[in-house]
Amino acid sequence: MSEQELISAIREEAKRFEEDWKFTARGHYEAANRWEKVNLWMGVSATVMAVTAASTVVGAPRVSVVLNAITAVLTGLLTFLKPCDKASVHKKAGDEFLGLRKKSGTLYRVNLLSAMPCEESRTQLLGLQDQASTLSTASPSIPRWAYKKAKEGIEAGES
Repeated sequence: MSEQELISAIREEAKRFEEDWKFTARGHYEAANRWEKVNLWMGVSATVMAVTAASTVVGAPRVSVVLNAITAVLTGLLTFLKPCDKASVHKKAGDEFLGLRKKSGTLYRVNLLSAMPCEESRTQLLGLQDQASTLSTASPSIPRWAYKKAKEGIEAGES
């Protein structure tokens, strides 16, 4: 394989990485967004239930008991599911994949066009691949619904 063919192959692989990491980052952002909404909904609901339960203790004790039970369930779910933590982890993974996407784009749009030596380009590409592999292992899985929503958004022209 000639040096020009190798550079062309590196360019194509970097483009493929950039496209793949765009979908991966967006999928993590979609999952983070959903977990943030779950956290907000559960937290606000538990707070409203607790306040309402406290205000009905004297006048409607049965209602107060039911509201306290609902509050306990919501609070328990918040503690068990940790939606805020899940949102943060997905957001962080999305940010890191977005960073890799930008590095990949820089590799094929700038570095390869500026007469970067072939071996240095290859090393950069393999380094990006290693970073993505490590990140994929450390990141939570993207739920299927989040990937589908990300794909729909990207195909509709959203970035």
